[in-house]
Amino acid sequence: MNAFLLLHVLLLFVLYSLPATSVHAQCTCMGGAAVGGAAAGYGSAAMGVLSGQTLRAGLAYSYGYGDSYLRGSDAAETGPVEYYRMHYSDLSLAYGVSDALTIEAGLGMFPRKLQHFPDYTIVGSGFSHLLLGGRFLLLDRVASPVEWTIGGNIRIPLSQPSAYLPQHLNPSTGAFSIGMHTRLAKSVFKDELFLLLYQSVDFNSNNAAEYRYGPGLLSSVTGLWKLSDHLMLLTEIRHDYRMSDVLYGERIYDSGSRTLVLSPQIGIRAGQLTFLPFLDYPLYRNYNGHQLANDFTTGLTVIWQGADNETIYTP
Repeated sequence: MNAFLLLHVLLLFVLYSLPATSVHAQCTCMGGAAVGGAAAGYGSAAMGVLSGQTLRAGLAYSYGYGDSYLRGSDAAETGPVEYYRMHYSDLSLAYGVSDALTIEAGLGMFPRKLQHFPDYTIVGSGFSHLLLGGRFLLLDRVASPVEWTIGGNIRIPLSQPSAYLPQHLNPSTGAFSIGMHTRLAKSVFKDELFLLLYQSVDFNSNNAAEYRYGPGLLSSVTGLWKLSDHLMLLTEIRHDYRMSDVLYGERIYDSGSRTLVLSPQIGIRAGQLTFLPFLDYPLYRNYNGHQLANDFTTGLTVIWQGADNETIYTP
């Protein structure tokens, strides 16, 4: 546990030390990477490996908004897009093949992605991706003081870039990607207070327009307080490091970022259903070049789990 924490801190230090230099390239991707086709999963730090022959289903909706322009961490002049709005939904299924292996599938879509210009508005919508993956239990609390899982996934694009939309209004990145993740969960106090450490990395291929979203590293620390069998409080601190995007082999100056997000959440359990409203509020934002930034994201995740004696958040 101590070794993992040390590795986690060292990795974040190295990433913050990396230079944010890149070559400027022309592109029609107005609005910056914050309105890209990639969308982070919500509550993933709290999802563990299921018991054997157990089914879990989740439906998530999120709304994001941004009208702030940044150069690095400083406020900047307004660009061509006055503001953007993003509606994203995600359907996920997971099945416990055994007590150590869980397989997963997900379907993402953007019902509406909007960029508002001074004199007109552009809207995109559609299916985003199909995700296939799994999680494997390396250590569990029966044999050790922590639960440790690793996993991976592949994301399959469900559409290609449209010639009539800016790059970041397309509902899909139009590219394949692979991801890997690891999760540690530890009971801190009498199975009522938990600490969850989650880290993931993803890599994207080029799409049909020779555009490639930069790889990203997401790290989060979540404190979970189980007040009762029906109510949980969660506080997540999430760091997201995104490298610059690439167009025709050249790095795009106005892309890539480092953000630190506070995400308070409430888990309300009713039988086999869990309701998880959340708010993502940025504590720190540092964007390469000149970009339209995300100001906040909010939403709701609803999860159904087949075994009534299981809770999705308890290790």
